[in-house]
Amino acid sequence: GLLGVAQTPGIDWIRWIVSVVCAVGVISVFETVTGRKK
Repeated sequence: GLLGVAQTPGIDWIRWIVSVVCAVGVISVFETVTGRKK
């Protein structure tokens, strides 16, 4: 792969976890800014 995923199997799940964490962070910030957590 372009990012070396095929050469390094361990990177795939790391990227997946990072993607999930980023998604949760973005959603949390969005809800806080829009005041939907009240």
